[in-house]
Amino acid sequence: MATKLCIAGKNQIAVDVLEAAAALPDVTLLCLPTAVDKGYEGWQPSLFAAAQRLSVPVVSLEDLYTQTDLVFLSVEYDRIIRPDRFHPTARLFNLHFSLLPKYRGCNTAIWPILNGETEHGVTLHVIDPGVDTGDIIAQRSFPMGEKTARDLYFACMSLGYELSRDYLPRLLSGNYSATAQDPDGGSTYKRRDLDFSKKLIDFDQTTIEVLRHIRAFTFPEYQLPVVDGLSIVGARAVSPDDAPNGAGDIIRRQTADGMVELKVTSNPPPPIALQQSGY
Repeated sequence: MATKLCIAGKNQIAVDVLEAAAALPDVTLLCLPTAVDKGYEGWQPSLFAAAQRLSVPVVSLEDLYTQTDLVFLSVEYDRIIRPDRFHPTARLFNLHFSLLPKYRGCNTAIWPILNGETEHGVTLHVIDPGVDTGDIIAQRSFPMGEKTARDLYFACMSLGYELSRDYLPRLLSGNYSATAQDPDGGSTYKRRDLDFSKKLIDFDQTTIEVLRHIRAFTFPEYQLPVVDGLSIVGARAVSPDDAPNGAGDIIRRQTADGMVELKVTSNPPPPIALQQSGY
């Protein structure tokens, strides 16, 4: 009898994982897109459209509650999953964009930059009644470097796909181990913890803090950081004697301990509604 597997989520990673799952033998595949996904392609591909292309049935979350022997994998799904609503035989998993127990919750492409992390990554874990608190199955990491929030999100999608693809057969067979998270070593961020009005840069910070702030709020599909009513599209630390870096509109600002050079534009790409971002 084929195992029932539901891929839930959004964006490129969910499409890629669905395609990988469709190639597995002896699997009855189901798909759960987010509520806003109506099959239209935008800056990211539609999981709903991918399911239609692959002839995978699209289901609601409520449809899944009575399914027996279900394997459920969330890859950027945007609703909280409550295990007690599923059949006791269901096995529920999530791919989270952080190295748990750090950065549970939301905006995992922003907080690590603001906090000066040098490493980031993805975690495959069991879904339990908490928010991103379930036992860890596997993790993969990469160096942060000078990534923007957009860079970080795309790096997590790429590595998260590889981890999900590699572990799908183990999740289906039950051939995996899981380790409890450190209850004292984690952090959790909620949507209300981040004020997106902070895209206006505070230059009373140190140069390092200013550059972190700019990278953390750089995600052109949603927003760009702002100075003097202009959108910042590039930034670097400079000394007063440094020549401008390239063509275009350049602004320089003193920081608490130095100077930054900002490349700006008055015509940024039109943003997507911020409340739908989820990055």
